[in-house]
Formats: sequence, structure tokens, C-alpha cells
Amino acid sequence: MVLFKSLILNLNKIVKRIYDTGYLPMPPEIKQRVNSVCGLEGYQKFLKNKGKLIEIFTPEQGYESVYIIYEENAVTVNSPLECAVYVHGGWSPPIYQAIDMTTVFLSPITTYPLIVVFLLIFSTLISIKKKRENK
Repeated sequence: MVLFKSLILNLNKIVKRIYDTGYLPMPPEIKQRVNSVCGLEGYQKFLKNKGKLIEIFTPEQGYESVYIIYEENAVTVNSPLECAVYVHGGWSPPIYQAIDMTTVFLSPITTYPLIVVFLLIFSTLISIKKKRENK
């Protein structure tokens, strides 16, 4: 059982690394949380700026501040992009249950494309091997 759990955790980390490169869509649980806490504008701004996130966020006029927490840390965000960045990282408002990040990247949205790519590569290698054997 421990070996299986270790395999799942490692697989989640691998899928997260591939997701971080931008080749996989956002897991539904995180997408839903970003949309519900920060709004559609925050989600869209996050996707647009994902590869080049800024370190200092400027407050946006008309945006209602959101108080979010992560374990013992707390912060108030003042723009939809800042909110989306924090929520994407696992932060949540006090009214939400924290997202369990240990398996969140192993959703069908992220793993099905990887399985398809793996099967394509595997079938290509098998066909190349058969062609070499026939020569």
C-alpha cells in the first residue's frame, strides 16, 4: 500500500511538471476554485499571463478585496490576477475547504492526453521495430 501511494504521489508530481510547461489544461478542481473565488476575469488573466507572472501586483480599482489563507499564512488580494495566482497555488478563502494538491493533477483532463501520447509513441515504436524485423 505504501508503494502504491508513493507511486501515485510521484505520478502527480510528474503530471504537475508537465502541466507547468503549459502542455496540459488546468485540473477542473483548481479551475472551478479560481473561477468561484476570483471570477472569470481572474481566471482568464491567469491563463493569459501564466508563463510570465509578475511578482508585484497592482491593486485594481473596483475589485473587491478577497482574504485568503494557506495553512498559517494569510493575505488580502486586490486584483483578479493576484487572486488567481494565489488560489492556483492552493490558497483559499476561509469559507472553502483547502484543495488536496497531492492528487489534483491526476484528473482525466490532465492524464487522458498523456495516455494518448504515450500510446501513440508506443505504437510507433512497435511498428518501427516490426519494419526492422521484416527487412
